[in-house]
Amino acid sequence: MSVIDPIDAIAPDGTAAPRAARSRRAWITAAIVGAATLFVFWRMSPGDVLANTVPTGGDLGAHVWGPAFLSDHLLPLRLSGWAPDWFAGFPAYRFYMIVPALAVAILELVLPYGIALKLVVISGVVAMPVCAWALGKLSGNRFPEPACLAVATLPFLFDTGYAIFGGNIASTLAGEYAYAMSLSLGLLAFGIAARGLATGRHRAILAIVLALSVLCHVIPAFFTAVGILVWLALYAERQRVRWLLGAVLTAMALTAFWVVPFVLGHGWFNDMGWVKTTDIADSLFPSRVLWTLPFAGIAIIAAVARRERLGVFLGIMALAVAATFWFLPEAMLWNSRLLPFWYLCLYLLAGLGIAAIGRGIASYLGGTDGEIVRTVTAIGIAIIFLFGVARPLGALPAWVPGSSVPLDQQSWLAYGAQGSFSGYERHPGWTEYRAFLDTMTEVGEEHGCGRAMWEFSQGLSRYGTTMAPMLLPYWTNGCVGSMEGLYFESSQTTPFHFLNQRRLSEQCSCPQRDLPYSVMDVAVGVGQLQIMGVKYYMASSPSTQLQADETPDLTLVATTGPWKVYEVADSEIVAPLSAMPSVYDGDASWRGVAMEWFENPAAWSTPIAKDGPDDWPRVDHIPATAEAIPQVAISEVEIDRSTIRFEVSDLGTPVVVKVSAGPGWRAHGAEGPWTIAPNLMVIVPTQTDVTLHAGATTPEILGQVITVVGLGGVAYLALAPSRPFRRRSSWWLDDDDPEWEREPEAGPGPAARATGTRPA
Repeated sequence: MSVIDPIDAIAPDGTAAPRAARSRRAWITAAIVGAATLFVFWRMSPGDVLANTVPTGGDLGAHVWGPAFLSDHLLPLRLSGWAPDWFAGFPAYRFYMIVPALAVAILELVLPYGIALKLVVISGVVAMPVCAWALGKLSGNRFPEPACLAVATLPFLFDTGYAIFGGNIASTLAGEYAYAMSLSLGLLAFGIAARGLATGRHRAILAIVLALSVLCHVIPAFFTAVGILVWLALYAERQRVRWLLGAVLTAMALTAFWVVPFVLGHGWFNDMGWVKTTDIADSLFPSRVLWTLPFAGIAIIAAVARRERLGVFLGIMALAVAATFWFLPEAMLWNSRLLPFWYLCLYLLAGLGIAAIGRGIASYLGGTDGEIVRTVTAIGIAIIFLFGVARPLGALPAWVPGSSVPLDQQSWLAYGAQGSFSGYERHPGWTEYRAFLDTMTEVGEEHGCGRAMWEFSQGLSRYGTTMAPMLLPYWTNGCVGSMEGLYFESSQTTPFHFLNQRRLSEQCSCPQRDLPYSVMDVAVGVGQLQIMGVKYYMASSPSTQLQADETPDLTLVATTGPWKVYEVADSEIVAPLSAMPSVYDGDASWRGVAMEWFENPAAWSTPIAKDGPDDWPRVDHIPATAEAIPQVAISEVEIDRSTIRFEVSDLGTPVVVKVSAGPGWRAHGAEGPWTIAPNLMVIVPTQTDVTLHAGATTPEILGQVITVVGLGGVAYLALAPSRPFRRRSSWWLDDDDPEWEREPEAGPGPAARATGTRPA
């Protein structure tokens, strides 16, 4: 046994042997990382991905609307703006991340829309092995560790223990693809930060990658931000703080066009009332990840013993995530959304642990035997994980790492990708769904465009997803809107919609917590539709159709498949009020009072406002006493995406505009708008011609200015000369010897002395 690995030592000519060894390792690494990446892509059903169809399945089937709206109505001048298609209107991309949709819009310039969308959907999970390899490589870890990190992402990606938290393939197919994109970019940012903190280079690239991670999804952005701080702590030194601060501030400036309006406009955000997960032990240590724990422990011990930062970094991140999951109070952020970070850290640490075992054996054997052990370790872990997560024929035993995914769930993943990416057009329910869409297109042409409320039913999954009717505005070119949409948090009208859904559906999705859900009552539900300016109601179950047929304010206008389509009377978007609005001035929350009013038909005679002029009556309870006002004639109503124009016969009398209250609305020729229950707008005309327009807000303009400054910051960081940090011994690792400068692993001897390379 030799202490020195001849395969790593410098040959007599000074170059031949180490170059050959590094070349061999590079080819092996490339083959492993490439195999892992291609394996993920293959499991995404590439034939269906590249088919010119519109994807369906879970939330993904509704995500179709967003990038198309961005491309058709906002770009190239704006990245966010008012959308009338869902929830009686909401601020599109004000509270939802923009980069994934923007990527689709860019790809659509050269590809059909459906293919562009599907390529973006799979990009995060397909790129994750490469980003994990980059993390290991840029952190300076030696062969075979970067390759093992790439392969260790596979059991995470194919983990079917959850299907909505984010990061894995199951969540991506359910619609959480932006989460995976942000997480992969976060891994890449960690690697760039590690390399930059050691060399003083790549600040501009780090700023861009950090910004992209934030703009893909806000939850992984928190994980990325904490990771950057942990790297800084491991490289703690004043020069490095200044270096990283420049990159982070530039990244923050780049994201300001979205972050500033998001933060300053948070009062318009809808809290879905997620319930904190309190089953801590079972959530952190499900049986499917228990095998990672001993390998993760080995990885951390080896990293501390060898003074390698990556293992320590991942260990700190895992502990930070676990502690946050445990102690995070119940709030808008559901603590279960943090679990993917914990699982990913465990899997990555397991990959490092297996590699550490191989490196330990290799160091003991030395020579050619040691190199063989390293190679076998790299290839072996690749084979185990690749076949473990594939296991379509049950060829490997269940104890093999990564093979804990059951056969039926593996089949579900394969079917899920095929079922989602084959598209609406290839789904068995397409004929019925297409007839439904054609019927609504014809109804819009014959009876006029307007919003539609459709009965919810689990049976809607026959179209590919229960959310398929959300795409009414997509398929009808915006003529027929859907009261329900995907971005629940983006509109404060959302809870009122779900209260209305309960009234008008035999079944109820009822996803928002702590709402005063009642029982099905079509007559009450139709009254709510009239309040919200909904023109059409579509019923599919016999019980709702029976009640609808007996409701005088509904007129049957079409039938298709199981659907009956009714037109709702008195559902004009701009309408006079029969009584003076009363401003609620009590101690209860406005939303609670508005819901109580919305669910109580006896209270509808007196509108309840959140705010208003000083001469409006103030009340501290409902129902309030009605104060009759003159009836106003409204004419010449014109409505487009973000502008409403109309004429009134009298001035000074309140008029309701049945569009969701939201940021950016301004009135011309009227005072207001003010918010009126449920979440609509009310104005007081001061001229006969009135215009309401949803434009850019002050936070949006401020954010855009800061982003322009950030672009200048990127240019400065890219052009400024890189200055290597002073070489010094830190509290953790000697910076004279960063990890990537340890190759080749020469021992003490003539070759080492000649090149100044020290032993590992």
